[in-house]
Amino acid sequence: MQKILFIFLALLGSSFCHAQSNIKIDLADWEGKNNSLPFGISSVTDTRPLPERIGLLEIKKNKNTTINFASNSAQMIQSFINKNFTQGEEMPVHMEIVSMEIENKKIRKKEVATFIFACSFYKVGNENGEPLYKFNARNSIPNRKGLQSAMTNYVGRAIVTAVLNFKKSYNKHPEWLKENMASPDVNVKKKILSNNFVGGDTISLDGKYNLQLADFTASVAQDEEEDAFSAMVITYNLEASDEGKNISLSIYPKAFFLRSQSWSKGSEAKSTWLEHQQLLFDLASHHAILFKKKLEKFDFSAGFYRAEVNKIYNEMTEAYFNEMDALQGETQFGTNPEKEMAWR
Repeated sequence: MQKILFIFLALLGSSFCHAQSNIKIDLADWEGKNNSLPFGISSVTDTRPLPERIGLLEIKKNKNTTINFASNSAQMIQSFINKNFTQGEEMPVHMEIVSMEIENKKIRKKEVATFIFACSFYKVGNENGEPLYKFNARNSIPNRKGLQSAMTNYVGRAIVTAVLNFKKSYNKHPEWLKENMASPDVNVKKKILSNNFVGGDTISLDGKYNLQLADFTASVAQDEEEDAFSAMVITYNLEASDEGKNISLSIYPKAFFLRSQSWSKGSEAKSTWLEHQQLLFDLASHHAILFKKKLEKFDFSAGFYRAEVNKIYNEMTEAYFNEMDALQGETQFGTNPEKEMAWR
């Protein structure tokens, strides 16, 4: 249908040209603070099917804007990095762009245009192996004014943040400089230590707790349309000690509900809101438990353990968000009792 519609509009001529506009992003226009790196990003590739394209954004009804790069995306990003970073010679690094697009994300029943960015960093010569580090980010696009400048800023900021986050990880891994990072004579030991929260502001996402009205302590905005909101966090901390041929890992998966950021309309609510929030709580608990179990089963390697933990975490969060979106859609945000029971 989309292809037929496109051809039809093209044949009608200039009378419909206003319905589609184009914006081209030039990262040379981005101005930021110069940072220094101990390593050098010697190559950049964009593995997306359409590397010149960023996405399509609806400006208003029947009017869209296509956002593209002004020139080759990989070359532009390489030039951008060379301009904004003073690079060292300790290790050559390859940067791979995995995702850079605009998607509509449903946030509390509203469709919000969101810029999504993902990339990976490899040691040059090991591009076919496990990446040293993966970076994922998303940013909502609330304002359609000054779009060219805003999108240039979103893209530039995502690249800078990715490189600086990789720098933090790089500084913690001197073994990356070794010719053979995954040397078999290095023994990796791990401890998975769950943080169990009791009392105070946090409730552990353990699948056992039953939420109560008193757990929703945040204030409700006067114009709020929803009946309730649960603030839940799934994250982790990783600590490592390198003792010659032995590396000890302590991984702390953290999953909790925040009372101070969760709210409800209580008796004024029009739906069985508490049962629905309990279902969301249990879904988050389910994925938090799966995350911990996968960490327990995984055999981490000497040169890549931080990237491996990060990969497991990213896979978990993607599965969690996808399933939560499906749950909210099928239950119509808790207003369809039959679907609600099936999910429960």
